[in-house]
Amino acid sequence: MKIKENIQLKVAVLKLQGKLMGPPETEELEKHVDHLIKEGLKLFVFDMKNVRWLNSMGMGAIIKCLKKIQAIEGHLMLAELSPKINSIMSISQMNRVFKTKNTVKEAVNELNNI
Repeated sequence: MKIKENIQLKVAVLKLQGKLMGPPETEELEKHVDHLIKEGLKLFVFDMKNVRWLNSMGMGAIIKCLKKIQAIEGHLMLAELSPKINSIMSISQMNRVFKTKNTVKEAVNELNNI
């Protein structure tokens, strides 16, 4: 898994690429979020466009990130979910837990207006 970071105003956009299925990918994502929180960021978008596969461990890592972000009164949105990942989110009912947007731009715009 690759993670590319882009800060847009006060929003950290993390472009995730590859599979999110367990260590070391899940640990890398959590460490990346921890680092950005320590830098003072509270608003996050995970760009899921290039996530090829997500299993329960990967979902768990995203939930851990969400809890860490909520603990600092921050917000996380998921954007550009592929049909496959969107289906996984729906079946697992995680679409009730996470706020999603069709595009990164929509997510960033909404978060910048908080």
